[in-house]
Amino acid sequence: MGDQYLGVIQMVAYAYAPLHFTFCSGQLIPISQNNALFSLLGDAYGGDARTVFGVPDLRARMPVGSNIMGNAPGLTTFNLGTKVGAQTHTLTESQLPAHNHAAVFTPSGGEEVAGKLEAYNTRASTDTPDPGSYISGGGAPMFGTGGLGAQLVELAGLTIGGGGGGGGTVTVDDTGEGRPFEIVNPMQTVNFVICTAGLYPSRN
Repeated sequence: MGDQYLGVIQMVAYAYAPLHFTFCSGQLIPISQNNALFSLLGDAYGGDARTVFGVPDLRARMPVGSNIMGNAPGLTTFNLGTKVGAQTHTLTESQLPAHNHAAVFTPSGGEEVAGKLEAYNTRASTDTPDPGSYISGGGAPMFGTGGLGAQLVELAGLTIGGGGGGGGTVTVDDTGEGRPFEIVNPMQTVNFVICTAGLYPSRN
């Protein structure tokens, strides 16, 4: 028999479990051969509590204190033997911080509208506008259809509103690829072993 207390967990830097210890690999062991240890652990770490029971599974896991030790102010408490957490995580939409996406408006139902104001640069022939007449920039009369040597000149100042579109579609660009990201802290791996044969721990 060893001089360690039953159920004590230790870290070792070598590749095997020493005498009276076994790896903390979550394995099930027979109650009939480990009655004393079962009386301490029960089925907190697995097993049917009739023929077999489990030991803690510390493979790629970090141990944390249970709620038996009391509640830690501001922190979550866990029942003895609870397994939680993951090495990677994929954020859901509700977990993302508020942010913006680029949006593109595509008009539909009409064409773009453009306009320009033009006038002839020669003297007109009438003060009465007719269909097809232009304003004259050559003095009175004011209107005409142009004559020999007349040229149309574009003027500034015309604004056309309303447009010819009948609506459109706003497209919001996607971003991100939805890949999980690693949340493992820097670490150094060792082996955890639990004492299976030793002194029975007395209560204080």
